[in-house]
Parts: sequence; C-alpha cells; structure tokens
Amino acid sequence: MGSGCIETLIFSPAMQKEVLPGFGRFGKDYTFSIVMTKGSPEVVTLLAAEQIDVGTLSFAALASTVSKDLVPGGVKVIADSYQDGSPNGFSNTFAVLEDSPIRDIQDLRGKRIASNGFGTAADTLMRVSLSRSGIDPKKDLEVLEIGFANMGAALRQGRIDCGCMVQPFWAVEQAKGGMRKLFDQREIIGPVAMLFHVAPASFLASNGPAVRAFLQDYYDGLKWLYDPANREMALQIGADVTKSPIDTLRPYFLTEHDFYHAPNGCLTADLIQKPIDAQVEAGMIPATIDAAAVLDMSYLPGSCA
Repeated sequence: MGSGCIETLIFSPAMQKEVLPGFGRFGKDYTFSIVMTKGSPEVVTLLAAEQIDVGTLSFAALASTVSKDLVPGGVKVIADSYQDGSPNGFSNTFAVLEDSPIRDIQDLRGKRIASNGFGTAADTLMRVSLSRSGIDPKKDLEVLEIGFANMGAALRQGRIDCGCMVQPFWAVEQAKGGMRKLFDQREIIGPVAMLFHVAPASFLASNGPAVRAFLQDYYDGLKWLYDPANREMALQIGADVTKSPIDTLRPYFLTEHDFYHAPNGCLTADLIQKPIDAQVEAGMIPATIDAAAVLDMSYLPGSCA
C-alpha cells in the first residue's frame, strides 16, 4: 500500500491498535504494510513493478499512467482520498504578504510565484489559473520551485511574491499573521479530485474480497475520525502522524477548513476529468483520457449512485 494522506491516518499504528480491530476485518480479511513515498510518480513506479497493490495518485499522475500504459493491464480508481475546492472543505490558497501591492491575479505579471514542483497537481492548476486570467506562466512571470513547507518563509523573506499554501501550512501561517489570500484554486476551476486510491485491474480481479474488506475499514475509519465523540483522540492520532502540535491542528484538522474527504469514499468521473482536461488546456499533456473508463466504485461499501 503506497501512502497518501487520510489513509495514512486511518491505518496508522494507533488506529491499528485501538480502532480497526473493533471492526473485525483488519488482520483477518486482509493484511497490509504501508510504503512511504515522496509522491505520485514513485507510487506509479511501485505499482508497475508490482511492489505495492494499492496506491494514492494525483490526477496528473493518473493521466500519465493511463496514457502511457505504465502499469501492465491498467489501473482503476477505487476510492476518494481528498478533494480541493469542495463547498465543504479547503481549497489551495495563493497568498501574498498583508502589505503587498498585489491585489488581484493580474498584478502577478512580472512577479515571482512559487510552485511545489513542475507537473504536480497543484502546479498544473496554478498554471491553469494564470492562463485563464491571460497570464502566460512561461513568459509573464517567474515560477520558482519551493516545497510547501518552505513557502511561508520564502514569502516572508521576500524571495517570492506569491505562494501556494496547502494545509497544514496555511493554518500555521494564518496563526502567525501578516498574510492574506489573493485567490484560491476553487475560484478558477471549482471542486476537483486531487488524490484518490488506485489499484491494478489485475490485482482487483484476483483479490476482490480483500479489497472490499480494506475499503470497508477505510469507510468505517473515516466515519470514526469524523465522529465528534472521538475528536480528542483523533487530534492526538493526527498529531502523532503529522508530528504537529494539537493546538496547530485543532482549528482546521478534519473540519470544513481542511481538505474534503468524501464520507462514503465515492468519486464522480467529472471530479477527475475536469483537472485532467485542464492539463491539456495548459499544454502540460498532449491529450486527455476518459476518467469514466478507469473509475470503479464497486469495491466501496454501499452505493455511489
């Protein structure tokens, strides 16, 4: 299992010890180990080499995987991980200093904006945001690659004029003060699926019962984390996994200020198709893929209809 976001929390050691055994499936109907990765491209490599059976991919990595046929027999999207721009959640926020003269996206011409890495999901949608506003990311401004964890410092030090803030880093910078939102991703493209769980079609065909048991625990674990009765323990587990103080997590973690996780794990093809089509629009990939053809929600409990 290649690690992503919410599933790292759901299947963390504390959840394995205190929560998952109560559901009666973990360790009996399936077993797993978590392989930590640096991002979706590494997950694709591991899937192709059959070194993992389930992984989390971004829409950008999915488009590349499918169009280039990187995983023998293809992959299927089997569950949501997190979405950006949902009415019930956070959206990637492009921030400037409070006293910056930059007041709208047009003011970014000739300025320096940070990207977490060329071709990433956030980078793709940043470039779409600029191009839809008539700004050529290659000609009209300078794009610098800076990790999310360092964007706040780069902005405060004057190394960039605008940075893309994701949680938990936006919550940390808000607590410090001195920054304001210029725009967010939701304003440009609306809700999109940023990360989701995928598995090779061949693995699903031969391991259906184990995958269903795994996703039932994913569903029940997500429900447990969002239950107000479990709030303090969920915060403690989150602090252990993220190595962040509980006081930093409390204002946003697993609230409407956090990225949205579909409570039933379901996705629609449109949530994946829209950002992939945006990649084509931004000239980052030559052709789109059919998201509906690789979407299979049948392994989730209940119905996604």
